[in-house]
Amino acid sequence: MTRIFFIPVAEAIFKIFKTELANHIKFYEFGAIGTEAQYYVNWYNYHHIHGFLGYLIPAKARCLTF
Repeated sequence: MTRIFFIPVAEAIFKIFKTELANHIKFYEFGAIGTEAQYYVNWYNYHHIHGFLGYLIPAKARCLTF
């Protein structure tokens, strides 16, 4: 993956993470951040539909490309 492609994708993922998770939850313990981040990554990869991937979830798009 080229760096030119990766930077906008990474910025979009962090923006979604902040908008949908981090800005709506108050974390009272440091460990809770990691737990919620794991739940979010699982949701993002296996339940969230992505327009960039032809309106598929990443796991399904990965299966179709290999």
